Amino acid sequence: MSTEEASLVMFEHGFRPLADYPGNQKKWLCECLTCGNEVFVLRNTVATNGTGCKHCWANRRGQALRVSELDAIAAMHAAGLKPLEPYKRSGDPWRCIHLACGREVSPSYNTIQQGEGGCQQCGYLKQAAVKRHDAEFAAEVMRSAGLEPLENYPGSKSKWRCLHLECGQEVLATFGGIQQGESGCQKCGATKRGQAQRLDPEVARQFMIANGLEPKEPYELSNSPWKCVHIECGSIVYPTFSSIQGGQRGCRKCADKLTGLRQSYSPEFAIDQALTRGYKPLEDYPGAMSHWRCIHIPCGREVKATLNTLMSGKGCCTVCGHAQGGEKNTKYTAEVAEAVMREFGLEPLESFPGYFEKWRCIHNECGREVNPTFWYVKFRESGCKFCATKGLDYTGKGIVYLLQREDYFSAKVGITTPNSRTDRIAAHVKEGWRLVQSWTTDTAFQAEEVEEDILSWWRNELEAPISMRREDMKSGWTETASLLYVDIDATSTRIEQSIASFITESPTQLSPTF
Repeated sequence: MSTEEASLVMFEHGFRPLADYPGNQKKWLCECLTCGNEVFVLRNTVATNGTGCKHCWANRRGQALRVSELDAIAAMHAAGLKPLEPYKRSGDPWRCIHLACGREVSPSYNTIQQGEGGCQQCGYLKQAAVKRHDAEFAAEVMRSAGLEPLENYPGSKSKWRCLHLECGQEVLATFGGIQQGESGCQKCGATKRGQAQRLDPEVARQFMIANGLEPKEPYELSNSPWKCVHIECGSIVYPTFSSIQGGQRGCRKCADKLTGLRQSYSPEFAIDQALTRGYKPLEDYPGAMSHWRCIHIPCGREVKATLNTLMSGKGCCTVCGHAQGGEKNTKYTAEVAEAVMREFGLEPLESFPGYFEKWRCIHNECGREVNPTFWYVKFRESGCKFCATKGLDYTGKGIVYLLQREDYFSAKVGITTPNSRTDRIAAHVKEGWRLVQSWTTDTAFQAEEVEEDILSWWRNELEAPISMRREDMKSGWTETASLLYVDIDATSTRIEQSIASFITESPTQLSPTF
């Protein structure tokens, strides 16, 4: 089809082409004659559906879903709220008087539709009334869990000194935790988990034999030295089951022999291998696993390489490695990248930093400064997390939650929103996680900052690695940590300390949820 014929089709459906016709299945830069915005559309989509402008579609959708002011006012009255100003939008704060207490509040229509009361102070009072228990009732609950209180009831969330009757140890448990199914004694809980997860001794023995090791004593624990005979050489060795499961051979003598073979390459062979792979040695061959000063022939830079690394096919010049990665993205010039950002309503505040680097921009629609990557905007067609229609609603309330999974001995932190399409907490509970506690924040942006603080604390200060694998969870495996490194109670305290920084600006900003 010629450009003239294709342009005629576009004009018939309200679009003025701004570039030559690229083809039936390629996006075409046009001006929407209805709203005046520049958009990229497919000629085939326009000819088939008669539409293609995302801005017009969003306006039509908004008008179709908009609640009338009379209906909105009726809903607020039904919730015991008297509006003090005209209705704007469903997600905007709406000044009202709470008729029950007389306070001025600012809930949104959306939150009232979702069942919230609209007045945080009254909500706190109701929560306290529901969770308030007398001391005798709390003591009976603790005794039914095998714990004898040693002091007066301090409250549902405060640690309570008790005696664990089963082991005789003094422990610190919370009434709320016992009600949620916790045992109260970490030591006994860990022992029971270990017994439940203990490997069948015969299975462990057969595994060692399959790896060339014949056990000479009964199996005890996965991390305890286990006396075995290395079948290949006949040596008595003491590997652990975990080390063999992790891929080790179990016999240090044979491993040293193999290392010696690898180190026994002749200097002539080593130099030939280095030259073949583009590296010219500057000193005598030090051994296959020792650093070797060389010149990288293609770029002329001096590098330090090991023969084993070169023979594995990996390069040792990091500068050339970064350059090769960057060549993949050179088809996007700064001008093209800026045009793409402006197409999606983003005005760059600095020069194009690269394909995957964060790029400071202003979102024209809301005026906020954001830092999306060019890759994200190009393929997600969005760059402002505050205005995005997918994912979290960063302008609405957020929820920070803490989970625990005893079979994996792991903790997980995450965030969600009350109006999220997917109930993330329920999805994780279905996989076997247990909700420890959750906190509500005024915005999802604040919840995200709290989550980032906890993850930074886990990884940098406690040096806790990720404890789950991608195949263990449908999502969220990168926000986990082993309970060998982190403590649930300490993490809960850290979350409360982290979110307390927002209270200095707004005392009613955060509230715990159980």
